[in-house]
Amino acid sequence: MNLEKRTISELPYVLIPKSNLKILIDTGSTKSYCNPTIAENFFQNKIRKEPFIVKTAHGSSRGNFTTLVPCEKLHVAKEKVIEEKNKDREDLPAIPPEVYVKTVQKQSKTKPKYNKEIIKTIDHELKTAQIIPRHHNTKEKIHLSNIRRPKKFSESVINAWDDTLDRSEVLTKKFGLNITREDLLTLRESNWLNDKIINFYMELIDQRSRQNHKLPTTFSFNTFLYVSLKAGGYTRVKNYTRKTDLFEKDIIFIPIFKAAHWRLITIYIKLQKIEYLDSLGKDGTDILEDIKNYLTEEHNHKKGTPLDTTNWKFTQRTDIPLQQNNDDCGVFVCQYAKSLGSSEEIQIKHSQIPEVRKLMCEEILANELL
Repeated sequence: MNLEKRTISELPYVLIPKSNLKILIDTGSTKSYCNPTIAENFFQNKIRKEPFIVKTAHGSSRGNFTTLVPCEKLHVAKEKVIEEKNKDREDLPAIPPEVYVKTVQKQSKTKPKYNKEIIKTIDHELKTAQIIPRHHNTKEKIHLSNIRRPKKFSESVINAWDDTLDRSEVLTKKFGLNITREDLLTLRESNWLNDKIINFYMELIDQRSRQNHKLPTTFSFNTFLYVSLKAGGYTRVKNYTRKTDLFEKDIIFIPIFKAAHWRLITIYIKLQKIEYLDSLGKDGTDILEDIKNYLTEEHNHKKGTPLDTTNWKFTQRTDIPLQQNNDDCGVFVCQYAKSLGSSEEIQIKHSQIPEVRKLMCEEILANELL
């Protein structure tokens, strides 16, 4: 077929977004207009002799030539997007051999996540790097903006952690709780989190659930439930749920402080299981038994019959990240609940704790999870 008799719409091409570039593709078929030898002479050093496949309406054609087309407009547009994303982050640090980068696996349904990868080469002009993937399905090329960097935090966090100011000053109030500077200082450095901080944070998790109907419905008890339950039995705590039907929720969180250590109970009503999460890996058999008995009596009180737990599972999670000191148990409890409340994998690591503490302070001051 002659070139004059074919319209541009009949030729395979790639349209570069945000530019006026339209790249025609020569498939090397018998009806091709461009002899590969001619193309190689014309483009000279822009030819890459690597196998490729072009899929067209006529099927797939294989060839051994492709060309690199300069897309200056596209690079400029991309840099503007990256600059906007990075405006609240610190300057790009020197790139060490091993870094944590947000990698994307080749299946489109896989969520990006940060993994420790080894840098092979860096292209400073394009701001990209080749990594040596630890997983065979991870893409090898990344942009340097995907390297984990510390996030800048607002002046409000600096103010909240200034212990030269009035410690009794109320810096935020919601959920019937007044959070003072004294409370927020428990998030600084290696301090132990107090009840008010944990209760407020659990309320933020429930608030997120109410605002996003795609997430599981959650209900968080305050930190006094277990203490009251042990002190006075079910009678002492039966009014804790006077406005809530636990058995209509997807997930129930119970933060527990026992023997100078925070731990978390997670109840999955529909899945009929109760899990015990402890960042020190301590045994929680007695706590699981207490919560099972509480749930049985709660069902009897609300539904008129004891809860049949014959098919329920009671598990101590051993696949969770653990703390490496005696100070961060409260932080781990909050982050366990934050991840589970959004059906995400728990990925908190000990090395991230300073950054997580700052983020928690920011979230409490903003009255929402960030």
